[in-house]
Amino acid sequence: MARINVSVRDDLKERMSALDHKVNWSEVAQSAFEREVSARTVSGDDMEQVIERLRASKASFEERERTAGVEFGQRFAKRSASYEHLRAIAELRLVGIPPRAGDVDRALGLKVLDPRESFWREGGELKVPSDEYVKGFVDGASDVWAEVVDKL
Repeated sequence: MARINVSVRDDLKERMSALDHKVNWSEVAQSAFEREVSARTVSGDDMEQVIERLRASKASFEERERTAGVEFGQRFAKRSASYEHLRAIAELRLVGIPPRAGDVDRALGLKVLDPRESFWREGGELKVPSDEYVKGFVDGASDVWAEVVDKL
């Protein structure tokens, strides 16, 4: 496999280093490079190129959703989650089945995807997140739980 050097800002490198144990940066970079190459080489007549472009777009979407979910899960865990709720969310990860939005509602004792009660409501409206976002949310909250559970 070929190797290349990539430069990043110092502050970005510091944040990346904090996640080295969770992220394969080579895979992230390869995915980004593949997306860019695919996006710039597609001709509308070639379905294989269309499929590759959409695969790259899908991978990008899923990574953005998962990252946003992790950040939200960590914020929720650190700022407002109760012991009971954080424990219930962490248990979702142990089941081994990718969690969905309704699973989080159930774990929190809420009516599943009910616009009046769901965890996923915004201003009275139900905003059902993508499965990738939910998985990231559960992972982010569970990571915080793992850091603190032995200290409680």
